Amino acid sequence: MSDEIRTWGTDRLVDFLVKKTADRGLMADMRAGLRSTTKMNAWPILAKFCNLSDSRLRVYEVVAGLYATYPNICEGKNMGALCRELCGEEEERGIQNSSVSSGLREAEDDVKEGPMAKRFKRLLEADRGEICELIIRIVLYARSMEKAVDYKSLGRDLLKWNDEIKRRWAQSFWAPRETDSKKEMA
Repeated sequence: MSDEIRTWGTDRLVDFLVKKTADRGLMADMRAGLRSTTKMNAWPILAKFCNLSDSRLRVYEVVAGLYATYPNICEGKNMGALCRELCGEEEERGIQNSSVSSGLREAEDDVKEGPMAKRFKRLLEADRGEICELIIRIVLYARSMEKAVDYKSLGRDLLKWNDEIKRRWAQSFWAPRETDSKKEMA
């Protein structure tokens, strides 16, 4: 199968799950896909969207399981943008200040890396075998903070998982944001 067909499969899977959100039994089977001891409960449904012998089956298990765990869905937000939303106020100010300030800052002005930035860097360092397990923790944290997840984008990105995806996520996380004072001046 080509990457295009696989990518389309994660979009179709998410569309299917959105329509079936009220089916508690199905959602339980999809959540089972997150655990190694019960993931085979998700396979009868996942077989409709991917080849179960494909090495990327874990992406389907994780996307379906996370959606079933936390069906707060949005569009147009990659994992870098979500991680940025998960930063605390102090960490957000630090990212914003370090993004905007010049590279000639004094050592005492350097902003310490916060906990979300550390987690995010770990995501970017992950290889294909590690990324899904790390994503589970991030999405569960997003659930605790009531932040929506773009599961379609997540599925497409995890299936491809390459340097281009990592750069897009990094841009979304570290790019300067328009501050309220800049908005008021406009």
